[in-house]
Amino acid sequence: MRAVSLLVTVRKGFRPDPKAHTNMKAYPIGATFVLEQLRLSWTEVLWGYRRQYLGWSDVVEMATRCINQEPDGSDTVIELASLTRQDAQRAGEILEALSRAEATDVGTDPKRVWLFLILAWLYANRDHRSDPLGDVERVYADFEYPEEIAGLVRYMPAEPVSAGIVDAADKPTEQLYSRWRQFVTVEKARLQEDQWRNSSARAG
Repeated sequence: MRAVSLLVTVRKGFRPDPKAHTNMKAYPIGATFVLEQLRLSWTEVLWGYRRQYLGWSDVVEMATRCINQEPDGSDTVIELASLTRQDAQRAGEILEALSRAEATDVGTDPKRVWLFLILAWLYANRDHRSDPLGDVERVYADFEYPEEIAGLVRYMPAEPVSAGIVDAADKPTEQLYSRWRQFVTVEKARLQEDQWRNSSARAG
């Protein structure tokens, strides 16, 4: 597998959103990886797009996939799927319209969703990163030090080894990678369960 460039500015299909938050490190996660992990709401897609984890071609791909799965989708989704490089700057405003149209009383925190997606992508690409655990530390800072991933950070106090972690108490680095793998696995299952529950609530 070839290494993936960290520089979002040279990614194919990337077009900066003027409303994007620039304090976070932007990893080129892309639609293909996201769609393999979770089915996002448009609010969650917008959150990732504004922070440059997705380019305009990624959101077009996601809209196209949505139409293929639900042919009777809204005109707004069709409009998003029809964007070309020439009008790519409209992706943000169309995503905002789709986000506003979604129910606001049920849903998962987009920040939690993207914390999982970024850590899952980094773990999947760890062999191509110069300092994978350093990436985790940057994510920890970017996301304002979430307690749920403190145990994945090298400079944080070590936690007791739990049943789901390999026997590596005397090998701190292996222990961190084991915790990282466990976080990705468990959090994906939790998010999928939340999505199923939210979908049922909307349908009801």
